Amino acid sequence: MNTVCMIINSVGNTVPPVFIFPRVRLHDRLMFGAPPGSLGLLNSSHSSWITGPLFLKVLEHVKKHTRSSKEDRIILLMNNHKSHHTLDSILYARENGVKLVTFPPHCSHRLQPLDVGVMGALKENYAWHNMIG
Repeated sequence: MNTVCMIINSVGNTVPPVFIFPRVRLHDRLMFGAPPGSLGLLNSSHSSWITGPLFLKVLEHVKKHTRSSKEDRIILLMNNHKSHHTLDSILYARENGVKLVTFPPHCSHRLQPLDVGVMGALKENYAWHNMIG
């Protein structure tokens, strides 16, 4: 299984997604069909979970596509995963105009807009499609 970091703003504009693969090497075929500008990252051969260093790369990807700065700030709403709380990520966000806002633990499935409005419907549709197909 892979991890996908989806970034969308309140009017529906998106940043190309970030895919995290449980691999040692990133092969071009892993990104086949991904939206232009998508980022492929690797965790290890046995895990696609996000880590602190990978989250820092996600923040760099967000900054690149939003052009955030101290003068033109953005707010990033996200779950309360431990990878989001590294000193490197917090300092990078501060220096690049990204305000990190996390939801309380065990609440993102109800509060996080992307989980509720987009990913929930995607997961339901995917599960239903796999049941019949």
